[in-house]
Amino acid sequence: QDHDWHRSVHVWIVDAPRKLVALQKRSPQKDTFPNRWDISAAGHKEAGGSGNPNNTNNHSSRETAVREVAEELGISITASDLEFVFTCPAEQAPWGGC
Repeated sequence: QDHDWHRSVHVWIVDAPRKLVALQKRSPQKDTFPNRWDISAAGHKEAGGSGNPNNTNNHSSRETAVREVAEELGISITASDLEFVFTCPAEQAPWGGC
């Protein structure tokens, strides 16, 4: 709400051979981007730990991604199932995001 910068993870589930990407539609009750199509899963990283996506503590980006995929999609994965692709600083406040 106060537009402070924070870390989040975005998980894209991709079936490259069939050229498919799993998307989900956001709830109409969401405060940001309601009823819009969104990536496979996403969430905010808990405080603590490092910014290193390969960090193995419970506050790593990979552990956040594992948690969010389970919560949002009901799919059990492990951190080793994930491939880190990139980091991108982004400001969403001008578009109504957090």
